[in-house]
Parts: sequence; C-alpha cells; structure tokens
Amino acid sequence: AIHALPPVSGAISSLAVGDLEARVAALEAKLGVDGALPFPDLCSGLAAVTDKVKLLDQKKLEQIHARLRTLVPEVRKLRDATGSQHSKEVVELYNICQTWDAAAEALPAVLERLRCLKNIHQAAAGFSERLTAVEAQQAATAARLATSQEAFKALRMSMAENMATMQANLEKLKEKMDAIPS
Repeated sequence: AIHALPPVSGAISSLAVGDLEARVAALEAKLGVDGALPFPDLCSGLAAVTDKVKLLDQKKLEQIHARLRTLVPEVRKLRDATGSQHSKEVVELYNICQTWDAAAEALPAVLERLRCLKNIHQAAAGFSERLTAVEAQQAATAARLATSQEAFKALRMSMAENMATMQANLEKLKEKMDAIPS
C-alpha cells in the first residue's frame, strides 16, 4: 500500500530546517568547528576520521611504545654527549638569526625601493640618450643655420649687385630712349 503524506506548509518546513540548523551548530560548537569543515564533504570526512581511528590500533600503539622506549635512551645519550658544544652553537646561531631578523624586517621596503629606483634609472638612461640625440640635432641645426646665413648674405650681395646692374641698365636704356628723336 502506498501512503502519501499531505503537503507540509512552508512555515512548518522552515521551522524544521531552523531546528536542524540549530542542532548542527550545537554539534559544531562541541566539536570545535567554526562552521568551515576541514573536509569537502561528509564521506571524505568520515574516511579521514576512520583512518585516524585505525592508527589507534592496539598492536600499532604497542609497536610505537616499544620503539619509543628504545629511542629515548639514545636521544638522552646524544643530548648529553653533544649538549654543551651544541648549546653554544645554538646560542651563536640564535644570535646570528637575531641580527638577520632586523634585516629581514627591512627587506621588503628595500626591495620595493630598489624596484622604484630601477624604473627611475631606466628613465634616466633613456633621458640621457634623448638628450644626446637632441644635442646632436641642435648642432646639426646650428650648422645648417650658419650655412643658410652665409647663403643669405651671398644672395643679398648678389641681389644688390643685380639691382645696381639693373639700375645702370635702366638708366642707359632711358638715355638711349631719350636720345631717339620722337
């Protein structure tokens, strides 16, 4: 037999969703999760938790414990054998790191300044090249101007001579015209 439930009204379904959200928020608060889960979905989260639980297997824990019992004395021997020399080296390295910390803090500003200066130097190099080109053009223009002035002086003198010659020719022509009887 098939049973159908009557449609749930919008107010009742929104109450159920609100109640479900409140319960999920309470669970997240108890788990220490702030709403952003470390897993993309529930299946991958469950798989990750299962893998972590497998690590807590009694045999594996006993193997780890036995290995730790053998390693602890060896670590103590190493620490005692190299303790004083290593502690001096560690202190020295720490002091070196402290001096580099100040430089490391200034490094981003220095790099930014160098980047700015690189652009300025490139612009200055381009300016120097353009200035040299302008100076060469100015020298060429000055040479052309001097040549043009010389040509203009020669043209003026030639025009003055031509005017004098034309004036003389006109006077001679006038004398000849006056000499002709009318």
